[in-house]
Amino acid sequence: MNIGIDIIENKRIAKKLKNDAFIKKIFSEKELEKYNSIHNKQSKIEFASGRFSAKEAIVKASNKSLLFHKIEIINSISGMPEVYYESKRKKNIILSISHERKTSVSVAIIN
Repeated sequence: MNIGIDIIENKRIAKKLKNDAFIKKIFSEKELEKYNSIHNKQSKIEFASGRFSAKEAIVKASNKSLLFHKIEIINSISGMPEVYYESKRKKNIILSISHERKTSVSVAIIN
């Protein structure tokens, strides 16, 4: 079992969100659709920071070099984040994402 954790200041991601190349680098197509559907600025920042933090935690837990835009995090009906890589569900990854106004934190456990 491997564990990865990441915490980030949301303002760091907020600055990077002005760069389209950064957005395309971190989001899958479905995540980009979700991001673009959010109209509240703070909610957009928290969504992006949470996804960035989660993907960092997944990379740390996997101990591999993974492309962020190929890691896809989709919330189930219950709200639980589910992880896909290259469109394949990764049931062996347990993920938790939390964000506040200033920070986002994620923990990934890979069985």
